Amino acid sequence: MFRKFTGICLLVLFGAFGSSVASASEHASIAGFLNPDGTGGMIANSQTNPEGETWNWESCTPLLSACRPLGQGRIIETFSAKPEVVFRTTSSLGATAVSSTWHGNVASKAPPTMVGRVQANELVTPIPGRWRGGWTDDLDRIQLAACSTRNDAHCTTLTDRHYTEGCPNDAAVIAPAFTGKYLRVADQRISAQTLELDYGLGSPYGQPVWKASKTTSVAFFGRIAPAVGNEPAECGPEPLVEASVAEGGGAIVRCGFGCNTTLTITQGRHRARVSRRLEPLPYIPARARDIPRLRIPARRLTDFRSGYAQATITVDGKRAARRAIWLEP
Repeated sequence: MFRKFTGICLLVLFGAFGSSVASASEHASIAGFLNPDGTGGMIANSQTNPEGETWNWESCTPLLSACRPLGQGRIIETFSAKPEVVFRTTSSLGATAVSSTWHGNVASKAPPTMVGRVQANELVTPIPGRWRGGWTDDLDRIQLAACSTRNDAHCTTLTDRHYTEGCPNDAAVIAPAFTGKYLRVADQRISAQTLELDYGLGSPYGQPVWKASKTTSVAFFGRIAPAVGNEPAECGPEPLVEASVAEGGGAIVRCGFGCNTTLTITQGRHRARVSRRLEPLPYIPARARDIPRLRIPARRLTDFRSGYAQATITVDGKRAARRAIWLEP
């Protein structure tokens, strides 16, 4: 599963953030990361990272209209930077790159939750918590575990034993062996540039349990009840996710297990963006008017001209719909 993760790896993903080209032969990129204490950091890279190459950093307003020196070095921390800035780095060889927006140190606004019954042989699906701060394109990694107590002692991670590729949305079927233990859900906030090395390694159970920190939020639920004769649950199909752009630029999104949705309208250099967390629905609505809707408020369109614009919907960081629309501000 994409979200399984056992540690922050400060590895480099070339081209992960937008970068500008200094010459035909030299490119640069910035990979951001998050520390367990909620602070951030960045790694600068050129195509070959030659020996002797140095980097100068600046913190800037999002449109790069004002910048101030931040420091030097290939790896740098964000602790001294104010929120709502981007970072620009320049190589001694001339290449330049700009980071995603930094919103300040990460902190939990609400812990993760889950859908399902805390009972053996039942399918439980974790729901990410809510966060503030971090990078614009941060992700959630989810972990289910069974613990002997509510203080993280003697925990064992859960994975689905019945399906080779696991359950969708990081869900798991609780094995009867965990009856009497506490169900634990952990949500780890990570940078989109964090890579994992140990996916698919190790036994189904017993993987390292994440510790609570500024970037890992933990919630405990009741003791796991006996199976009372019910057969192990099946994962079933992927949950329904539908997204469409209305003719006037509004968005209609439906997510079976909840999702983070962003609607962006772009016209030339002008851009308006609205994000919303759609909570899990107790049922799939039978009528279109019951589907949660996301629309750009009229006051956000004051900088737009009459004419065509591009509307894009992303669901959990992935593009779900795009359409050209006609605006009449």
